[in-house]
Amino acid sequence: MLPTTRYAKSGDIHVAYQVFGDGKIDLVFFPGFVSNIEIYWEEPHFARWLRKLASFSRVITFDKRGTGLSDRLEVLPTMDERMDDVRAVMDAAGSERAAVFGLSEGGSLATIFAAHYPERCRALVLWGAFANFSSWFPTDEKLKRFFEYVEKSWGTGANIGVWAPSMKDDPAFREWFAKRERASASPSAVTALMRMNMMIDISGILPYVHVPTLVVHRTDDPVVSIDGGRHLASNIPNARLLELPGVNHFPFLGDDSDEITNEVAEFLTGVKPPLGASASYQPCFLPILWTPPSRLKLWATDVGASCSMSTTIYFAENWRDIWAKRLRRPAMVFWRLLTALAEQSIAPCL
Repeated sequence: MLPTTRYAKSGDIHVAYQVFGDGKIDLVFFPGFVSNIEIYWEEPHFARWLRKLASFSRVITFDKRGTGLSDRLEVLPTMDERMDDVRAVMDAAGSERAAVFGLSEGGSLATIFAAHYPERCRALVLWGAFANFSSWFPTDEKLKRFFEYVEKSWGTGANIGVWAPSMKDDPAFREWFAKRERASASPSAVTALMRMNMMIDISGILPYVHVPTLVVHRTDDPVVSIDGGRHLASNIPNARLLELPGVNHFPFLGDDSDEITNEVAEFLTGVKPPLGASASYQPCFLPILWTPPSRLKLWATDVGASCSMSTTIYFAENWRDIWAKRLRRPAMVFWRLLTALAEQSIAPCL
């Protein structure tokens, strides 16, 4: 079952947010520069990662004003207004104090929030983040190419090779990535937001962050330079840098995603989850293989949180054909559904 999307009122602005998980700590997830909290759950890797966060925390996530399901804007927000939005979401979710997790551009906002409101921030996690815009776009030429992409190709997912190199040949992921672009912001909104982001330079704020901080960065991140992560870790007092190999900007992609997320869990809770505890799909392999399509079709309505309904129904109606194809070549839909099924632990009920 998908989390319910609700709205917090921040001044005259409605900020969309979701709450899920029942862990002992609250964790506020600050997304990258554009987002749509309902689209997250349509991508199996992303949904799996969110459920992993929810296994040790109560996750609160939101769409920043001007993006996703939150109110669109005529005037770009100030950083103070964005911080007020975070406080409004926390208040609406009944969270007095939380760990904050900032991804990419969201890391800059999370860092400022931690510096300004230490009484509401118990810890700070920064993933693929930066203090200065130049870590994201080091040259005018790179920024020019981005604006050209937004004008001509936004919503097609053609930029997937930059954000998720390991998934660039995956048609289902590209389709989701394209939908995420369209659902998160229009081309004109993206351009306006990026021109605002060009002003980001929070280097002077870093020494005033006085909460436990973990900086996670992949060395070959193609979006934000590893130097951006190193700069954060070097200038935030007592920050720990977790620098790991990898080419994906997103935390939910890569063979080491579970391992890194376990490091985050240990940093926040003091307890490291067993590696791979939620990743196995083998137990439900045979039950799924021999379950009648009619039973799978009934069950399909319960899987929407893990994969798109079209994918689920396709499997339910064509399961034998998919299995036959699997013997000859990889069947992405089949294996993705197996993973989704295992994550829902439905094998015993089939």
